[in-house]
Amino acid sequence: MAHADLRDAILGSAKLRGAALDNARLSNTSLSGAAANGTTFTDTDFRGADLSRACFVDADFRRARLREAV
Repeated sequence: MAHADLRDAILGSAKLRGAALDNARLSNTSLSGAAANGTTFTDTDFRGADLSRACFVDADFRRARLREAV
């Protein structure tokens, strides 16, 4: 899902294990309760995203924009 535009999406309880979300736009997206183990988030935009209760074991956040994420 490289370059995916998921702004304002609700992805709670989604199983994103091993997905590649490189260069994706996740601004204002809710990932609360999502499982994203082993997911790649290189250059992904998380500004304003809700990351509470999400699971990111072994996830790769290289150059991800996480400021302003909750």
